[in-house]
Amino acid sequence: MINGMLRANTPELATLDLLISVAELGSLGQAASRHRFSQPAVSMKMTHLERQLGLVLLVRDQSGTRLTLAGQQIVTYASKVLATAETMMVTASALRAEVESHLRVAASFTLAEYLLGAWIEELRGEYPEVTLTLEVSNSAKVFERVVDLSIDIGFVEGVATGSPGVKTQLVGGDHLVVVVDPRHKWARRKRPVSGDELAASDLLTREIGSGTREVLEAALKPWGGLHSKRELGSTSAILSVARNGGGPAVLSDIAASNDLDAKRLVAVETTGIDLSRNFHAVWSTARPLSVLAGQLLKIATP
Repeated sequence: MINGMLRANTPELATLDLLISVAELGSLGQAASRHRFSQPAVSMKMTHLERQLGLVLLVRDQSGTRLTLAGQQIVTYASKVLATAETMMVTASALRAEVESHLRVAASFTLAEYLLGAWIEELRGEYPEVTLTLEVSNSAKVFERVVDLSIDIGFVEGVATGSPGVKTQLVGGDHLVVVVDPRHKWARRKRPVSGDELAASDLLTREIGSGTREVLEAALKPWGGLHSKRELGSTSAILSVARNGGGPAVLSDIAASNDLDAKRLVAVETTGIDLSRNFHAVWSTARPLSVLAGQLLKIATP
């Protein structure tokens, strides 16, 4: 190859396969019968091959067809090329079978912890033999995994502002809620918390790159943005600290529902702040969705 490209006069694999048959059978006619060609067609293909290579490969006489010395060397290499091509196709078939039965998914924390389990169980009901790998990380890292083709499909929270080459589809949403433990002064508050109050508070928040953090920062932008100094790497960590008097926390109403129902936490009403967010499925445009990824997307879409 020159600069990673095949030469323009490189023979086709089918022609090399035909040459090998001529060498094995010693006859253009028998090679034609094996490959279901007419003898004139085989003769033309061999002549074209010789012109491509600039070599005389075959000697034709009344006793049949035999290889020249150059032809013998070319057949040796042709056999190696075809054997390598066959190995490649067997490997491709095995990889394709693995792709068709193995689904690689990445999801941000809220989706992974509270929604994806039900989607996966529904998928397994339809495809019991599926092998599934799930990675849980923040939304930014899910996008990275999509871009480098490490996963088949991802699910993220917040604004789907991925990289070029990433396709997105809305699959639902939730609302962020401000919660405190029952002893906090906001738990007894009669009027809603305003945007400026929330921005000025040392909130329990997720790390940079999470969908929750992204939505909260956008919501508080009119009041100077988020000024919290306490970042936690998971929703469960935020809930634990909030229950133990760690101060106001902002997280998904889905994630907080059990603690709110059990009155371990109290929801604080807000005013003038948009804390709604969307959930998106994300995947690379570099390759089509697999059957399994497409079915999971269908299940996830309302």
